[in-house]
Amino acid sequence: MDLSELIDIAADSKSENDYATVFAALKGRQVYVNVLRDEPIPEAQLRMPIMTIGDGFRVVGLYTSLEAAQALGAAAGILWEDALAMVGKLAEVDGLAVHNGKDSWFAVDKAAAAIVLAQP
Repeated sequence: MDLSELIDIAADSKSENDYATVFAALKGRQVYVNVLRDEPIPEAQLRMPIMTIGDGFRVVGLYTSLEAAQALGAAAGILWEDALAMVGKLAEVDGLAVHNGKDSWFAVDKAAAAIVLAQP
């Protein structure tokens, strides 16, 4: 089963076990984030759009494929673990949203991101 299908299952079931399977599949993988390119800035200072989902939950959107991220504009790759660590440092956001490039996505708040990052 590929990552996209695992995300479909977890997004539908909302099961802790299914999310654990997705997190294990993401370990060590590159995910993609949209970047804003309104002015030339050093790569280390790329800015990302912040989306609001649900009832005001602010997230950085991550995509499991470069094509899905590029459909919305410029994109950059980041390791899953680095994305989890990054979201913990951003005061402007409450978490991240992972989209499979099809119809499914799930959100991870900062506390859950720290727990996932701490898993061996």
